[in-house]
Amino acid sequence: MLKSLRVKNFQSHRDSLIRFSPGVNVLVGDPQNGKTAILRALNLVRTNRPSGFRFHSHFAKDGNTEIIIETDSGEVDFLKNETGSVYSVTKEDGTNHQFTKVGVSVPDMVGEVLNLQDLNIQSQLDSPFLVGDNPADIAREINRTTKIDLVDKWVAELNRRKNAHSGAIHQMKRKSEELAGKIEGLSGIEEVGPILQDCDLVGRKADKTKELWNSLRIAANDLGAAESEIAGLEGHLLAGPILDKVQSVIAQELQVEELVETLDLFCDLSEEIGILEKSVGMIESFLDKAGEKKSKTSLAKKDIQLLTDFIKAEGEMVASTASMSGIRKDYCDTISEAGVCPLCFTLLDDKATEQILGHL
Repeated sequence: MLKSLRVKNFQSHRDSLIRFSPGVNVLVGDPQNGKTAILRALNLVRTNRPSGFRFHSHFAKDGNTEIIIETDSGEVDFLKNETGSVYSVTKEDGTNHQFTKVGVSVPDMVGEVLNLQDLNIQSQLDSPFLVGDNPADIAREINRTTKIDLVDKWVAELNRRKNAHSGAIHQMKRKSEELAGKIEGLSGIEEVGPILQDCDLVGRKADKTKELWNSLRIAANDLGAAESEIAGLEGHLLAGPILDKVQSVIAQELQVEELVETLDLFCDLSEEIGILEKSVGMIESFLDKAGEKKSKTSLAKKDIQLLTDFIKAEGEMVASTASMSGIRKDYCDTISEAGVCPLCFTLLDDKATEQILGHL
């Protein structure tokens, strides 16, 4: 029940205080004296409508409109300006609650303290409450006031949940029937236990066999690589005697080169010997006269003997050259057949073999 209403800076009210008596209260006055403004002030606090600031008094020096309502449940202080609305609620137990950020809705605590509904407020030109309404509107208003319409919503929600649960129960029954059929089809499954254990044992043995097979496969690959290595080493061993033979041939070639150098020296001496041969006749005519030149004659004889030895060595060199050509041919054939370098034991292709043979 309303106890008092104070209105500040609201339309024609600068600061008006109205105290209500228990029972019926009547506001009497001339037109345009602010009677309807009292009803508008109550609606503004109750609904926070309108959202603008048009009801603010034009003569007010204060930029705020304030409405204070006192009821049996407490007091509501409503403050409104161009920036928004602020509610302050003081309940009958003395506790105070501030609502500074108010949007379009009204705090629930304000509605609890005011306890004013639409049926409690009637505008000036409205028809008498429920007197001229049709039965449907009256029944609708009674349902809304007594919240019977909420009962209809509750019943509809319960029916919806009931239908949903009924569908779930039906599905559970169907699934239980399917599971029962599957259980019947699995009769005698106890006998399968030992079979499954045997299968598990066989599976483990198969895994071990697979691991053993993988180990054998790896060992086979390693064995193949070792065989290839052994084959290469065998080729190297076969090339050993050939290398010894080649080294002996090289030593013989060194000896031949020394002989060739000696022959070159003898060739130089042969030219001098030729000159001496032309002078032999002159030397013999003077032998009797020049005993002191006897030693020179002996030297010439030694040169002749040396020339004879040179001719003999030349024949031996020709024979050695022929022998060396045969050894070179054998060496070339051996390298071509082995396909391995005799010095570093590297495998040789046809091009590398041709290069080695071309340097011989």
